[in-house]
Amino acid sequence: MTSSLAADHGDGSLTAALERACGVLQFAPAGNNGSVVYGHGGRSLGCTVIDADGRLRWLRLVFASRRGGKLWDGPYSADQALPDTLPRPHLVDSYEWSEGQRWYQATVWTYLAQPVISPSPDLACPVDLDDAWWSQLVDAMTVLAEVEVPRKRLVLTQDYIHRIGAFIPDVVRLGFDTTVRRWCSAHGDLHWANLTRTPLAILDWEGWGLAPAGFDAALLYAYTLAVPETAARVRTAFASVLDTPDGLLAELVAAATIVQAGQRDPVHARLAPLVLDHARVLLRR
Repeated sequence: MTSSLAADHGDGSLTAALERACGVLQFAPAGNNGSVVYGHGGRSLGCTVIDADGRLRWLRLVFASRRGGKLWDGPYSADQALPDTLPRPHLVDSYEWSEGQRWYQATVWTYLAQPVISPSPDLACPVDLDDAWWSQLVDAMTVLAEVEVPRKRLVLTQDYIHRIGAFIPDVVRLGFDTTVRRWCSAHGDLHWANLTRTPLAILDWEGWGLAPAGFDAALLYAYTLAVPETAARVRTAFASVLDTPDGLLAELVAAATIVQAGQRDPVHARLAPLVLDHARVLLRR
């Protein structure tokens, strides 16, 4: 949800860096398919490229004020730690360099032909996904929850979770216990712009790590609240996770992260009233 990665701010630095990365890694933009796509919030860009053997790849570029940290190291640790049975792109190559006060990271991934479900994290209308797709997503999240996470990789800290009452006042008013009883491996940013249509693939693993059990399902559900029909489908698919005491806390944490992000961007700002209403319903149970 949050990131230290900086945006291009229109100065052309990311575009120039993309050209440098393609040159060093010996990839060429893939014609019309190589059009640059900026990530949500302008913190990254990517494009389809062609390698020396004519194969399509996806190149993703980010920059930050320093090298290292959770989001910087995340693509590498995810590719090494996650099992091949998880449907996702795989790392092909990478290149890092610095210019002035900026560090750049280019990572190249296996190419996926299927489109993402939504251009933004939330949904504008119901999505038509078959039962097999939903089963694959649930199975993937079940496998992920059992993955051993490298030391100190956290999606969210317990200290942050103890402070969610700053964004959901009823948590404080009702004295809700925000102590996490069970931590599991999580994607950390599971939303509709990070999920593809059939065949399912889960994208952008840079923020993965330990999170409260059920956090991924809770976050996806929160991003779907504007479309009740699909939200009900998410709820049904993940009922065994969400309809538990752990799931209740995960939903409140997910709601808090969206309300907080709503202070910075319009996508989360339009979701904030919905997740606050949902949090109030949860706390009345």
